[in-house]
Amino acid sequence: MKASNPVVMVEAYRLLVAEMYLQGWDYPLHLGVTEAGEGEDGRMKSAIGIGTLLQVYDLENDEAS
Repeated sequence: MKASNPVVMVEAYRLLVAEMYLQGWDYPLHLGVTEAGEGEDGRMKSAIGIGTLLQVYDLENDEAS
């Protein structure tokens, strides 16, 4: 999956992981923000998107830990 907007990317991955959980699928995911850009702006977009996705998320209780 690809998205240049970190908010869209995070929501898309959350929806994908929730469906994978329901299906019993256990596959690794490639995380990244497409076209995050260069310099400080690009680093910030990547850090926000990837950092959010790397948080431990408890699907059964629907909460981040």
